[in-house]
Amino acid sequence: MADDDRDDSPLPSPSGSASATAGLLAGVAARNATAPFDVLKIRFQVQVEPLRGGAGGGHYTGMAQAVRRIVASEGAAALWRGNVAASVLASAYSGVQFPVYAATKRWLDAGSERWWSPMACGIVGAAVATSATYPLDLVRTRFSAQGEPRIWATYAETVLAIWRGGGAARFYQGMGPTLAQVTPYMGLTFAAYDVASSNLPQSTLGRLAAGTIAGALGKVLVTPLDVVKKRLQINSAEFARNRHERYGAAPSAEATMRGQAADILSREGALAFWKGVQPAVLKSAIAAAVNFTVYHELMQRWREEEQPYG
Repeated sequence: MADDDRDDSPLPSPSGSASATAGLLAGVAARNATAPFDVLKIRFQVQVEPLRGGAGGGHYTGMAQAVRRIVASEGAAALWRGNVAASVLASAYSGVQFPVYAATKRWLDAGSERWWSPMACGIVGAAVATSATYPLDLVRTRFSAQGEPRIWATYAETVLAIWRGGGAARFYQGMGPTLAQVTPYMGLTFAAYDVASSNLPQSTLGRLAAGTIAGALGKVLVTPLDVVKKRLQINSAEFARNRHERYGAAPSAEATMRGQAADILSREGALAFWKGVQPAVLKSAIAAAVNFTVYHELMQRWREEEQPYG
């Protein structure tokens, strides 16, 4: 293919099946590159501590200390706990998000490109993908957050416990704050990626840099909502009753975003809304860099090879 035919736009708009396949593979790559950061983030976010001006003084007090403690008490494999469910979640999520983003952008930009369309399309893509994959997110959060001794030894036990806790509706516990957190996050991430990649070299390194900037910026802004979401996701009597006391006080039984937020503020202070921000930002920056870059590189290669998709 001649250089004039190359598509060096921030995100190619391919056919639906090609976009879904590239998104699926990009999601798997991003997830496996960031799994330990995700486990650390969840452990910090669900750790309930007495009010001490915010955070600190709990079972986990810093990233390096948390890694040492998890490895010493649970083994190195614990840093990838929940990774099977999370990999399925990440691949399914990206496999839905990218084609929805591309289709929405083609519709919005028909006739002329709008400067705000990357953010709007990122929000739509995130909303659809989250709604389609949320039960997987709930299962992997419960499984990753339990610590030792385990409450559930397998994913099947985790799924069964959630079902017994309230039937099918229980698998969507916390979906409201999840949508409230992930839609602005992905909107900001896609918008930031569009701007950054347009001002950086159109190369693999440039796309990695743009994804890093976009992922970090988006996550910093929505971390408080992510903390509330995680607390709602572990809100179950079985989790509170059986999780070892070394991991802190039992999580609140509040079932709403407002209730959880008020409980966190009164028990732990305002700084608690930023628990896990370091591993969260690192995870998000790496995941976005890998996700966007793998997606773009796959689509570019398939276009050049004229693979029959769609």
